[in-house]
Amino acid sequence: MNTTAILLPESRQDILFRSAMERIRDLEAEIQKLRQGTMKSHQLVRIHQSNRIISAQASDILYIRAEDNYSWIFLRNGNQFYVSRTLKSWIAQLKNEDFVRCHRSFFVRREEVVEVVRRTHELIQRDGTHIATSRRFQKNCLSTIFAEQTNSSAHKLNAVIHKLIKDPVSPRG
Repeated sequence: MNTTAILLPESRQDILFRSAMERIRDLEAEIQKLRQGTMKSHQLVRIHQSNRIISAQASDILYIRAEDNYSWIFLRNGNQFYVSRTLKSWIAQLKNEDFVRCHRSFFVRREEVVEVVRRTHELIQRDGTHIATSRRFQKNCLSTIFAEQTNSSAHKLNAVIHKLIKDPVSPRG
């Protein structure tokens, strides 16, 4: 018996199904990209102190305070390290992290700031630490710390998910 494939015209239902599957793949790819943008950094920071080297996650650094060509590193667990390294070099290393410079001597983690004292423009961190701001860095510092989240990856991710839930299958056209 000789079998040959019979090609039938695609039904409207098949076209809609294929279109929906393409849209789902596109949205899943977009969600994956956005998730990669919102993932916490796992960058390891090497802290060289006298005769030892300490490894710490960059996300564990609360703030860095400069003293001439030396720096104090303050970690989330309460440890402090005095190292022979300039604030400028720390800024270069941590530029992709969520830090902001608020004074010539301070580089703080943005998410740790919970309050700003209006009169003195001091930053108050979750642990109660007061950090000075200078006029030179004040405007950029405050606008960065309290920037709206409307352009953040997390907001975009939520919008894509909401869009997918609200309108899961609609053909392109």
